[in-house]
Order: sequence, then structure tokens, then C-alpha cells
Amino acid sequence: MLFIYPMWKSETERLGKKRCSPLAYNIHILADYIGFLGLILLITMIITKIITSYIDSWWYFSIPFLVGFLGGLTHIFSWYLVSRKKFEYNYKKDESKWIENEVEIFFNK
Repeated sequence: MLFIYPMWKSETERLGKKRCSPLAYNIHILADYIGFLGLILLITMIITKIITSYIDSWWYFSIPFLVGFLGGLTHIFSWYLVSRKKFEYNYKKDESKWIENEVEIFFNK
């Protein structure tokens, strides 16, 4: 879970999170891009190290892992934002619910 984060359980969970907090949803998407960037950096550095000896210091390989770690923190932060509204996804009923202005809101696609 360093570079690629868990997929949505269903489309209802994804759309429910988007309706619950558009900011958290956009941060979640940003986390996916950051994680993908870290993975591409890692693959690029490995290929560069194999083909050429351009990378002389092994500590450069920490950069993709730091980017992946940043993506992970961003992913966790997006779930923290919706947890403040008590966002939940019920797999059996395939519905999302959260509390907004002291009113419980249900979303089912």
C-alpha cells in the first residue's frame, strides 16, 4: 500500500464520498496521482541504474519511497476528512451514509 492504494468497494462508496466531501474526494484522487508518481520514479530509477551508472548514490532510491509515503499520508488525510462527518459504507446494503448539519444522509446509487 505504498504506491497504490485500495480501490473503492463499490461505485456507491466512491460517489458517496464525493457527495459527503468534495474536498476529501479530490484529495483522494490527488493521493492516487502522487502514489503513481512515486511508482514511476522508482521504476525509472531502477532502469536508469541498470542501463547506466548515472545514479552513484543509493540514497537517491529513498526519493520514490518518500513520494509514496507522502501519497499515503494524503490518502489517510482524505479519509480523515470524511470520518469527521461519520461517513460509513454499508457493503450489504450498498449504501453510504454520513451526518451533515445533524441530519443523517443516505446515498444509494
